[in-house]
Amino acid sequence: MVIATLAVCAVQIAVLVQKGGVMKTSSLAHLAITVLFSVILGTATVISSQTASGSRPAFEVASIKPLPPTQTLLQEIVSGKRSIGGLGTTVDGSQLSIGAASLTDLIKRAYDVDRRQIAGPDWLDAQRFEVHAKLPEGASKDQIPQMLQTLLGERFKLAMHWEEREQAVYALIVSKDGHKLKEAAADPEAQPPEDPPKKRMISTPFGRISVATSSDPNSRVRRRAGKNGAMIMEFSTTSMAELARTLTQYLDRPVVDKTELKGSYQAMLEISKDEQANYFRREMPDLPVGVAFGPGGSAGVTASDPSSGGIFPSVQQLGLKLDSRKAPVETLVIDHIEKIPIEN
Repeated sequence: MVIATLAVCAVQIAVLVQKGGVMKTSSLAHLAITVLFSVILGTATVISSQTASGSRPAFEVASIKPLPPTQTLLQEIVSGKRSIGGLGTTVDGSQLSIGAASLTDLIKRAYDVDRRQIAGPDWLDAQRFEVHAKLPEGASKDQIPQMLQTLLGERFKLAMHWEEREQAVYALIVSKDGHKLKEAAADPEAQPPEDPPKKRMISTPFGRISVATSSDPNSRVRRRAGKNGAMIMEFSTTSMAELARTLTQYLDRPVVDKTELKGSYQAMLEISKDEQANYFRREMPDLPVGVAFGPGGSAGVTASDPSSGGIFPSVQQLGLKLDSRKAPVETLVIDHIEKIPIEN
């Protein structure tokens, strides 16, 4: 199984490699689909703690291996030397595999924070690691974040503390005319399967990767292709806190839920191609120059614009508003961390 990023879903990815006019195809199901490179970005899980080590659960054994630069990984995927499946995050019984995670990614997973909630050295994304670990007998996958906290403390000597720091945010609020949300059913059914997968292209300096996405029929979030490379996300049920976390992924600042709505609702969001590209550029600062997303599209990063299509209009259609303001945000402050882990 695969841990999904902020929503339970699955994708089928087809990597098409052009060699002498012959297309070679490999596929992988059940990867996170926060759009295209989620297989490299990994996943987020929920936990909070005040320390980086201590008497919390730990892996029975763990191996941490440095990986080549992202540029080299992309070259190997396009050439067929490396499977894109190996870059995902999987839990198979007691075995955890994390295919390509930076220290920022590992901290995000361990402490359930956005990268903008991490205050630390600027080299946290400089190196990616492959992690293989065994859960102790009787442990559950829900304890993995705590085990990652222990791993970071023991192997990277992470020392940290929490602070509230003021920063620019979007406050998710109800518009003056009231919200237009429809309450979710008490026991909502899974979303129906989406239409046949539509291929999207990732252009890299080394070749093109074709990605086809399809929703997990058991997921309560359905993703489908929209116009001009947009992605449509349909929630059969979501809380406002969960909606704010989803919005945070694609915007240029964190989103804080200030709606005071406590129920579960149906909702639909449109994520433009530029907003998707912004997400990957922000989450993968080591992504090589020249990578483009979507059919012939550009991966250039532009600030989120409330007047453009995408997230802002779709939020307004829900009777909600994203209000720009300053607010205190809980921040994980790194006091010490090693670049290279101690021996396996």
